[in-house]
Amino acid sequence: MKKFFVLAAIVAVAFSAVEAKAAMHITEWMYSGSPGEYIEFTNTGATPVDMTGWSYDDDSQIPGTFSLSGFGIVAPSESVVITETSAATFRTAWGLPLSTKILGGYSSNIGNGDEINLYDGSNALADQLTYGSIPRTLNRSGVPTTLAALGANDVSLWDFADTVPGGGPYNLSAVQAPNGWVSNTSGVTGNPGYFQPVPEPTSIALAAIGAMGGVAMMIRRRKAGSLMQFAHERRNGRTILSAVLSVCVIFGLASSANAAGIFISEVSPWSSGNSFIGSDWFELTNSTGSAIDISGWSMDDGSATPGIAPLTGITLVAPGESVVFIEGSDPMLVSDFKTLWFGANPPVGLQIGLYSGSGIGLSTSGDGVNIFNGSNGPEASVTFGGNSGPMTFDNAAGLNNAAISTLSAIGVNGAFAAVNESTSIGSPGAVPEPGSILLLIVGAGAFAFANRRLRA
Repeated sequence: MKKFFVLAAIVAVAFSAVEAKAAMHITEWMYSGSPGEYIEFTNTGATPVDMTGWSYDDDSQIPGTFSLSGFGIVAPSESVVITETSAATFRTAWGLPLSTKILGGYSSNIGNGDEINLYDGSNALADQLTYGSIPRTLNRSGVPTTLAALGANDVSLWDFADTVPGGGPYNLSAVQAPNGWVSNTSGVTGNPGYFQPVPEPTSIALAAIGAMGGVAMMIRRRKAGSLMQFAHERRNGRTILSAVLSVCVIFGLASSANAAGIFISEVSPWSSGNSFIGSDWFELTNSTGSAIDISGWSMDDGSATPGIAPLTGITLVAPGESVVFIEGSDPMLVSDFKTLWFGANPPVGLQIGLYSGSGIGLSTSGDGVNIFNGSNGPEASVTFGGNSGPMTFDNAAGLNNAAISTLSAIGVNGAFAAVNESTSIGSPGAVPEPGSILLLIVGAGAFAFANRRLRA
C-alpha cells in the first residue's frame, strides 16, 4: 500500500508541473490611443478567480481607487479589460464579443511613464508594472515577450503587440488575426481581450492516459534489460498502473472543473407557444470547481441589455450543477415545470428560478440568450436560429459567444421525453461530463488490458 501512495504522489507531482495556482497578471496596456487607453488582466492560473473587492490604481498606489468587482468570476485563461472610455464604445472599436468583460470609465489614467498596480480583495499588491517611455504605447499596445515577464515588473521584457511574433508569448493567430493582433476602427493596434488560448478541458487528463499507456508498454517489455529494474514484479507493475490511473482520473476531473465559468447549456425558445407550460426556459451550468453566487444577475434575449430581466429564485450554483430559469413571475411555474418534465419524481435538489422583464421573449424564428452578472458585466451568451420545437437546443459542449444549433436527442447528453408531454424532448437539470466519463472508461480499460497482459 505504501508503494501505491508513493507512486501516486510521484506521478501527481510530475503532472502538476503543467498546472498553476490561480493568478491574475497584467498582460497588456496602452497609455494612449483611440477610443481610449486600456489595461488587460488575465487569469494565468488553473482555477477561477473571484475579483470581488479587487482594484486598480496608477502610481498613486492607493488600493480601492478603481473597483474591479464588476468582473466577478474570471475563469482560467480569461482576459478582462478596463478602459477610460465606455465599455460599449471600446467593445465596438475593437470588435470584441459580449463574453469579453470590460469595465469602462476609470479616471486613474496612466501616462507615458507610469505604474499599473493591481490589488486583490485584501488590498494586497497582486501585480505591478512600472514603465518609462520604452515601449511607448501610443496607438500600439504593449505585451509581454515571454512568460517570464508576468509578475516580474521588468518592462524590458515587454514590446509592442504588433512586433512580438504571434502577438505575445502565446501564438494568438488561431483566436485573433493571422498575426495575433488587430487594428481597431481607428487603426490602433493591439489584442485586448486575448492573451492565451483557453486550455482544452481534458488535456491534462489525456496526458495522464498517455503516460499510463507508456508505463503499460514498459511493463509489457519488462524482460528487456533495464526495464526489468523498472517493473520486475507483476505485482509492482499493477501497483504502478493503479497509481497512474488514479492520477489520470484526478487530473481529468480537475481539468474538467477548470473549464470556463457559467455557460448556457440548454435553451427552449418554443415552450411559450408549443408546450403546456406556456413559458420559454433556459438552463445554466457551472463548469468550474467552485460555487458561483448569481445574486443580482440578469438576462436578456438578443437585445443583450443588462438588467432587463433579473434572475430570481436561485442564489448559488454548485460546481457542475445545472439550473433552470423559466420566463414568468408566477411561482406555480416551478411546480408545473417539474410535473410536466418529471411527473411525480423530479430530481432531488433541482433548482428552478424565474425571470421576467419588459419586452422579454425568445423567438422561435431565431434569437439569443445573454447573461449578465450583478455589475452588468457579460457572463455568457449564445445565439440560435429558428426552432419551433419539440426539441430544445443542446449546448452540453459549453459553447459561449457562439451560435448553437444542436437539437436534443433522446439518450444523448441526458435528454429524454417529458413525462407528461412526450413530444417535448430535452434534458433540463442534467449536463453530463462526457470528457470525464470517457477518461474513466478509457483509463480503466487500459488498466484492465495491461493487467491481463501482466498475468500472461
